[in-house]
Amino acid sequence: NNLPATIPACLAFFVGMVIVSLKIPKLRLQRQALDLAVVPQHQDFALNEATAKTVLERMRSLVDDTRNFILLNRIDRALSGLHNIGGVSDVSTILKGQADNDENQIAASYALINAMVWAIPVLGFIGTVLGLKVAMSKFNLSGDASQIKDSLGPVVSGLSTAFETTLVGLVFALLLHLSSDLVQQKEMDFLDQCNDYCHANVLSKLRVR
Repeated sequence: NNLPATIPACLAFFVGMVIVSLKIPKLRLQRQALDLAVVPQHQDFALNEATAKTVLERMRSLVDDTRNFILLNRIDRALSGLHNIGGVSDVSTILKGQADNDENQIAASYALINAMVWAIPVLGFIGTVLGLKVAMSKFNLSGDASQIKDSLGPVVSGLSTAFETTLVGLVFALLLHLSSDLVQQKEMDFLDQCNDYCHANVLSKLRVR
């Protein structure tokens, strides 16, 4: 009788774990952009309105679409603004704005998982309440002592099943929570690496002509 609550809890857990698992290869792909030498590394190179176009063309030749990569999309937007508008001082603002946007998008991508982490134990508690209700309905107080004793077996069995539902819900919620936190931390660490990359390869090379 507590299956109506157990099945959704199990389904939410496995769907949540699939979502978390799919993030791992995507993050691995995103990290590959950190190894690309988008901006020339020699010390006398200066990044300004004129050289921004060259760097953009070079970067866009390395991948099919820079929008598929968090780091390259961030640099593309900043250098496009530098090339089109010509404001060296605006590059830092664009990078900072895009960095905040990237962080917000990653946080938003965990909204469904966080909802599942909240819902799974609630479903477990619902299953427990349903199990307790069924178990207590089997308890016979109207008969004699032997009938009451005989009714205790199904009641105890029902109580055991009811509390197992809560245990399953709590364990699933804990596993999903720990897994999502671990992957989210790795994604946030990647964003920090993107910030360092932009500082070392873009901001530090900006020069006013």
